[in-house]
Amino acid sequence: MPESGQDRGILVFEHTSEVIRAENVLKASGWKIRVMGPPPEIQSGCDLVVEFPLIEELNILRTLQKAGASPLEIVPVSSPLLRPVDLF
Repeated sequence: MPESGQDRGILVFEHTSEVIRAENVLKASGWKIRVMGPPPEIQSGCDLVVEFPLIEELNILRTLQKAGASPLEIVPVSSPLLRPVDLF
């Protein structure tokens, strides 16, 4: 059964270096995240986004803020059109 996507969110950053920093911080903290290509509907930010478990949004934001790596935008993946694109 395909994932509905309703339990995932996307963190949008301005620069690729911020995505890499956020990925390192979150993975070091044990979060299950994936770096993906942004869906076409996301026009702001760079060419990468971080997909994360939406239920953990507040905890993930706190972790990123402590590390000085706050995202530009947080988008819930609420429709198939907003699904991030796998890079591989």
